[in-house]
Amino acid sequence: RGGRAKDQGVLCPVGEAASAPSPADSDLHALYPLIVHTATPTWPRRGTNEVEEHRQWEDRLFSCYQNGFSAAAASHSSSICRHLEIVSPLLGAGTKGAPVGEAARVAANAIAAWLLKPTPRHPQDGNDV
Repeated sequence: RGGRAKDQGVLCPVGEAASAPSPADSDLHALYPLIVHTATPTWPRRGTNEVEEHRQWEDRLFSCYQNGFSAAAASHSSSICRHLEIVSPLLGAGTKGAPVGEAARVAANAIAAWLLKPTPRHPQDGNDV
């Protein structure tokens, strides 16, 4: 796990993000020159302190989205293009065990929160990034 970022020696704590260039020989490189990797939390097991574990899971998954989006935006800030496109799978579901509905709820909240943050102005023309 970890793909190219891991190959380059980048390991993230849960909730953090790291970026790496996509492989130049990949068919997707022209569309997605940068890949952001996040370390997602595992869904809490039954029998643990479920309320506290669930809150921590939610906070960490939310951080994955926030940090991932911020990493993508930071790498984009030097670009002359004014539009940022981010493509993301549903984080936390699948092998990490979270129910799709729970993971989708956190994703929607994280996306909305990130979009509502004030954005830096584009240095070349004064427009929003």
